Amino acid sequence: MLSTVVVAWRTMVKRMVADWLIVGAAFTTVLLAVALLASGPIYADAVTISALQRTLADAPVTDSSITAEINIFPDYYALADQTVRVTVSEELIATGADVFAHIEAEAFGFADQGEDEVVELPSFQYFEGIEERASLIDGRWPSASAATHETTVNAPAAETLGLEIGETLHVVSRRDPDFDATVAVVGIYQVDDPTDPFWFEDDLALRGQVESGTFRSLGPFVVSLETMDAAFTPQRVGAGWRILPDFSQLTVPEVNEFGAAVARLEDDLDRALFTQIDAAMTGTSEFTVSTGLADLATGVNRSLTVTRSSVLSLLVQLALLAGYALVLTAGLLVDTRRGETTLMRSRGASPRQVMTTSLFEGLMLTIPAVIVGPVLATWLLRILNTVGPLSAIGLRIEPTPTSEAYVLAVLASALALVVLTWPAIRSARAFPEGGRKQDR
Repeated sequence: MLSTVVVAWRTMVKRMVADWLIVGAAFTTVLLAVALLASGPIYADAVTISALQRTLADAPVTDSSITAEINIFPDYYALADQTVRVTVSEELIATGADVFAHIEAEAFGFADQGEDEVVELPSFQYFEGIEERASLIDGRWPSASAATHETTVNAPAAETLGLEIGETLHVVSRRDPDFDATVAVVGIYQVDDPTDPFWFEDDLALRGQVESGTFRSLGPFVVSLETMDAAFTPQRVGAGWRILPDFSQLTVPEVNEFGAAVARLEDDLDRALFTQIDAAMTGTSEFTVSTGLADLATGVNRSLTVTRSSVLSLLVQLALLAGYALVLTAGLLVDTRRGETTLMRSRGASPRQVMTTSLFEGLMLTIPAVIVGPVLATWLLRILNTVGPLSAIGLRIEPTPTSEAYVLAVLASALALVVLTWPAIRSARAFPEGGRKQDR
């Protein structure tokens, strides 16, 4: 058996070197056939992910992100904060997400404000991570350890009110006139990038003021979490978390799972928190989750189904063309090898030896095609970023070899192996045994 393999291998090498031109044409045909079939799922996945990212990029931040809000007493805020972060990390594992806490105090008014036509309401807020998305024009950010309560004011609001560093503000709760607070202005800041999803397109955070009837909200007056707890939360606090998923690593199989995770996030947050505290005893409300991601994921799944159906019909046509090309190539090889096969059989070679030689030759053509085919497909598909309909609409794709592409490559190569070797095997078997004995 070993001698048969060795002889077949040597014969195969000599034949391929001697007929390198036709062997090269056969390999090119097999490689292109494999690449064409592998490009189907690669293209479908790349277009789907690119379309999803384009949809999310064009969608309002309120649709492409998540907000979770709850009314809770300050004593339970830390537990709620931990619950949100742990639950989000577990449920949105497909994308991961940046979580930023955001708290806005109840309505306050200036204590020295007269009976003006428009009532000015300073909005005291806590932003986690604001230092990385806003720049100080003057002063510093509020300190949690300061002896007095401190605030850093948005530049448009400071300009409207004529505030400067070192001034103090005396404010009174509009819900409870007996509750007041005094804060010192220690800094003035401006937003770095108004389009940053961190700001959630909030008019007050970006413009510094929002008018509604006879009221005008000004701010935000940014305070530390400790100041928010000590100075501005006599009752329950309206705590919120802005959740910004990272879609850059999201894959097509994870789209449906991601949509389902977003849809059940509200229930999961309630379940996780209320297994640790009694809502009836603490006066805590349930979580309210707002997002448009579940609907976006559903729409992407529909688009994915349509795309894959279109690609499937194209794959069938490509498979037929590739099969036809392989049959022609196999026929050309058989015609070229017919004289050699007859000579080998007449000199005593058995059908097994001829079959083994043809099999080795087929493997030498198909195995490299399996390895290179999907990679070649990704290179060819990247051309669509510069020419074709995708470039015309500005949609860039980042195709990468997928498991489905390699499965199709293996199936296509297996079919090519059969097509390339079967005619040679049949030709060897058709050689008359009597002729071979007579020649011997």
